[in-house]
Amino acid sequence: MRQRKRHPLDVPTPVAVALADFCRRAGATVDPRTVRDALSLLDAGQDARVIELAAIEPRAKPLGPFAVVEIVESRASDRDAAKAQERGDFDALDLADFSEAVAAEPPPTSPPIAESVAEPPKKRRSKRAETADRVAPKVRRAGEPKGVAEPKAPKPPRWAPFHKRDLPKPRGRFTRVDVTKLKLHKLLEPQMKEELELLINQHGHRVAVRRALDPLYFGAKGEALTVSEVEGALLHHDLRRTIEERERTLVIAAVTEVRGDLGRAALLLGMRLDELDHVVLNCGAAAEIAKVREHHAREALAHGNVRHKLDLLDRQKYLADLGVEKRFKEALALELSELLDKAVEGATDLEGLIREVSKREALPYEKLNTAVEQTGLATAYRRRLVS
Repeated sequence: MRQRKRHPLDVPTPVAVALADFCRRAGATVDPRTVRDALSLLDAGQDARVIELAAIEPRAKPLGPFAVVEIVESRASDRDAAKAQERGDFDALDLADFSEAVAAEPPPTSPPIAESVAEPPKKRRSKRAETADRVAPKVRRAGEPKGVAEPKAPKPPRWAPFHKRDLPKPRGRFTRVDVTKLKLHKLLEPQMKEELELLINQHGHRVAVRRALDPLYFGAKGEALTVSEVEGALLHHDLRRTIEERERTLVIAAVTEVRGDLGRAALLLGMRLDELDHVVLNCGAAAEIAKVREHHAREALAHGNVRHKLDLLDRQKYLADLGVEKRFKEALALELSELLDKAVEGATDLEGLIREVSKREALPYEKLNTAVEQTGLATAYRRRLVS
């Protein structure tokens, strides 16, 4: 059993955040409660060593919170701690509360052995004598009070009632510690600047930072923390420019990866579409994102790439997000009509015409047939072939 040196809630938040980030980089899955349980085995004087160790890249993997504590306490090497982590030495640890005094219980004393007294054996009465005593009349002398019949003892139940056992409270890694939320003004204290910087580096944008702070802090009037309140704390600590630079790079990369689709970019960044609009507007990336979207809109409308247009025909939401849904159908209809006109001579029906165009241009027949129907060209060419 390992002895705690402080309460898990007394562990400084920056130290816990730094250790959690180090363990993630070291290939271990952690949660805030496990991190605080591990740091409760160290005293406040060893927090500087944890911060120093978390600032460098891991030299071995995997390293969980208890493995790092083992390195700090016993000066063990990173490889030995990683091997112990793989063996599962830190998976089930019993942690004693730091306020409990472990006292050895005195051994039970055996009662003194009573001296045996020899008693003469009793003579067993015969059944006939016992029956005669039971049925014989009871004699009561004059003046004696009537005897009161003794109440019969209740019969024991056929099935013994179930009694719930008083189980011991969970300890160690299974202990449940309720996190007490702090008020909003605690985010404005000077020591919170370092924690906010760590959260910015870890999550990258203000929506994720708010989501990470929400379980630990109340908003105004005891309500949930909002993005505007987080922005106020960042402005108070002069971190607005830091998070805006990080957000600008992150948002432009996400929008470029999904070819200008804002809905998929928001999903990729873990936020809603309105939250993405708010981040883009505040980080100054609106102009760059508009250029990216305009480039992909022009690519969708460019003349000559029919195969690309046939692939985009199934992505109506993407075209609507780019704002080119109507112009896209007009451009596709124009290109399809040019291809159909080249092969219309000698065709007897629309199906044969589409197969001929598919063979000439090496285009998928099913997509080409669907495109002709959706653009409204099918009716016009059926009439043309009949006449």
